[in-house]
Amino acid sequence: MSPDFVIGESQIQGLGLFTKRPRAKGERLFVAIYSNQTVTPIGSKINHCPGKNVNTVQSILPNTYLSATPDKTTGEWWIIALRNIDVGEELTADYNGTPDFIKKPDPEWQCPMK
Repeated sequence: MSPDFVIGESQIQGLGLFTKRPRAKGERLFVAIYSNQTVTPIGSKINHCPGKNVNTVQSILPNTYLSATPDKTTGEWWIIALRNIDVGEELTADYNGTPDFIKKPDPEWQCPMK
C-alpha cells in the first residue's frame, strides 16, 4: 500500500481510498489501470459516488478523474485530482467517463445523498 493513501471504511459504500496528504488540482495521484487494461488494486478502491454530506459542493462532486487517454510512454491510465483535496478526504470518480473496457455503473442506481 502507498504511504500516501489508506484504505478504510467508506461512508459511501464498503471500503474507500483516502488521501494522507493534501492534493493539488491537476496532480497525478496514481496509476489506476495498467497498460494491459487491468484495474490496479489501489484503483479498484475509488468509489464512484460522492459523500452523503450535501452541505458543500465538494461533497457532492467527484474529486478525481481518470486520464482521458493512457500515458504515451507506459500505456497506463492515471487518476488525477479534479480539485484541491484535503487530508483524509475519500477519493471519488465518475465511472461513466472510464474507457469502454471498464464496467459502468448500473444506470438505475442512484448515489445515496442522505
